[in-house]
Amino acid sequence: MTNAAHFSPSLTASSDRNRSTQALSIRNPESETRDPVELPAGRAFSIRETSGITHVRVETGKIWLTATPGTEDIVLQAGDLFTFTQDWPFVLETLSDARIILN
Repeated sequence: MTNAAHFSPSLTASSDRNRSTQALSIRNPESETRDPVELPAGRAFSIRETSGITHVRVETGKIWLTATPGTEDIVLQAGDLFTFTQDWPFVLETLSDARIILN
């Protein structure tokens, strides 16, 4: 699913409300599974290409992903799995309260 025109402003609006983008720090990239993370709507994180994260699974809610220098925005909802195939940093923002698994 992509919709750059609709979801690109979402991150800008989040920044305008003084919400900062935070780097996720994964200390054990060898772990095959991680505990789910519960995030409120409007929370944004940077996922660095060196973090060891290769997938994001959405258990509940809806999230938005974009990469730099990516050309498309990606929207995932409950049940979706995304595999990071490019060696770029990504930004993840929750479009609703969400429960996700990063591994």
